[in-house]
Amino acid sequence: MIEKDQAQMLATLACAARPRGARRWDPAGVVAAIAKVRHLPLEEVTAATMRAAGDRTLDTPGAIGNTTTSCWRTQPGETTSSATSSEPYDPNGMCQICGKTRFHCERNPHADHAYETRDEMLHQRSTTQPSLKTADEDPLLTYLERSPE
Repeated sequence: MIEKDQAQMLATLACAARPRGARRWDPAGVVAAIAKVRHLPLEEVTAATMRAAGDRTLDTPGAIGNTTTSCWRTQPGETTSSATSSEPYDPNGMCQICGKTRFHCERNPHADHAYETRDEMLHQRSTTQPSLKTADEDPLLTYLERSPE
């Protein structure tokens, strides 16, 4: 069982381990996600938390609290000893915001978001990312192209 101080330390580490450019996590949100799996062994929760922290596609730590998400797998199709699943992993089977199944996400009366699959999230990001600038549009690129190496 995971104690409160262990969850707080793990949350601090997970927040610090987020990749550059990934959305920052709030330590309180990580602690809340860990609380959902506090009955599991510390080493398994730690490994899953750090895999989730390193996944730049996860905008929230909600996946930590759901043992069917990708952060609970050490390799594709492999599960940890306590977090077993009889079905193969489907990256679109869980909400990318809260980490819950479609059934649970859509029926949550306290949800502040709509169910979103991984493919929907990636498509939305690809259509909302600003286009790359050319040297004609960006003075810094023009300078870098002209400067001797």
